[in-house]
Amino acid sequence: MNDKKERSYVGIMVCEKPFSPPFSDQLFYSRLCRIGYKLGIFVFVFFPNRLNVEEKSVKGYTLLPGQQAWVEDCFPLPQVVYDRCFYTNKISYAQYRDSIRKLKGNPDIRFLGYGLKGKWNVHQMLMRHESIRSSLPETKKLLNRQVLRNEFIRRGTLILKPESGSQGKGVLLLTREGDRYKLMGRNLQNEPIERTFATERVMHQWLSAFIAGRSYLIQPYLLLNTCDGDPFDVRCLMQKNRKGVWEVAGTAVRRGKADNITSNLSGGGVAQELIPFLHKEFGEEKSSQIYCSILELATQIPEILEQHHGRLAELGIDLGIDTSGKVWILEANSKPGRSAFTRLSDPTARIASIRNPIYYARYLLDTTRRVIS
Repeated sequence: MNDKKERSYVGIMVCEKPFSPPFSDQLFYSRLCRIGYKLGIFVFVFFPNRLNVEEKSVKGYTLLPGQQAWVEDCFPLPQVVYDRCFYTNKISYAQYRDSIRKLKGNPDIRFLGYGLKGKWNVHQMLMRHESIRSSLPETKKLLNRQVLRNEFIRRGTLILKPESGSQGKGVLLLTREGDRYKLMGRNLQNEPIERTFATERVMHQWLSAFIAGRSYLIQPYLLLNTCDGDPFDVRCLMQKNRKGVWEVAGTAVRRGKADNITSNLSGGGVAQELIPFLHKEFGEEKSSQIYCSILELATQIPEILEQHHGRLAELGIDLGIDTSGKVWILEANSKPGRSAFTRLSDPTARIASIRNPIYYARYLLDTTRRVIS
């Protein structure tokens, strides 16, 4: 690999895994490498804890043109970083924190975007804007038993979700029936769970052990189900394109099983095309109104979050549609997965979801050069 210093480098920053090569999403990253070569960009995967500040290098892997196997090497520090680090807990984050701070503090390195901090933080930023406030479910922090008791008195049925969770892991549906409490959902291993508690005290004991000090949120239970009773939501992928402008890269319905409370694909859900799904569930006229509401919300959210948070490159926005056709904002994730789009027959969203990060990196590299020159 000669002439390394003359190239443009984009580094995909990941957490190290105990297998070989030691990182996940290898198919996705291999495609980014190939797209990069076509644009004259050298793309590689790296681990922030393998950073060598003195030598201005970092250890990682790349996929060379015409080859199928990943090649391990030391690379110059990238001019642009695509952050795809997923932390399982605070300990996991701590081992990378100092190295990531050094990267962010380097004036010669630009991040495609900066990761959002969590569901509560996102909710608070969005709540500042009246234009979308009515589309946000009322959300509270689960601070103590009294907060949960008061919400049960108000609603009877509640959703509990971890503030920093993903893929539906740890999400619980709690229902009060007289003196008894019923619970269903998924544990942190994404396995289905179901419990019945004879008293409030027993329910709280179980919840305390399950939550184990993690930050949880309480929301009302919204009827986000198909006519057949299947839970579903709409994933809208927003990305910055080759011009640095936000665009709707794709939309997809994620439909779960009737006995689940979430529609995540990792929990056994399936992906469906949005327009045909809306026509079937709501009729042609109503679905047209719903689709317009989806696009209106999805295009507002990225710019609102950037006002308060800073630069973002992409967002996976999850929207719910209740039985009356009202669209709800459920989540906004700055490190979205793409499995919903890889499962659809339409290749447009699938291709856009993969290539846009490199297109936007090209845009950042070009704008940096123009400023320097």
